[in-house]
Amino acid sequence: MLGDGLFHVAYMAALGLPELFKLLQEKCFKKTNPNSEIASVSSENYEDERRAEVFQKDQISNLFATAGYAILAIISIIVVPLIFHQIKWYFLYLISIITRLTVFLSL
Repeated sequence: MLGDGLFHVAYMAALGLPELFKLLQEKCFKKTNPNSEIASVSSENYEDERRAEVFQKDQISNLFATAGYAILAIISIIVVPLIFHQIKWYFLYLISIITRLTVFLSL
């Protein structure tokens, strides 16, 4: 199972990295090419701004996300030790705090 997972990671990296390099080269070429058309750049900027606006418009509030995480953490802290007796509730509490901190740090 581990070998299969590693194969898929390597396969996706082999497919994705050439496309990423191609995309980066195209972006660098557009920035350094003085003959590029201004109209196409402005339309691309408008499309990017519009896409970002639509994407950010429908976000949930941070309060709702934090409350949902806290509720799910409390439920898991209560239920998981009932199912698996070897796992203590304070281990899950510590894990939920550590994961929340790493999420805040990665933002």
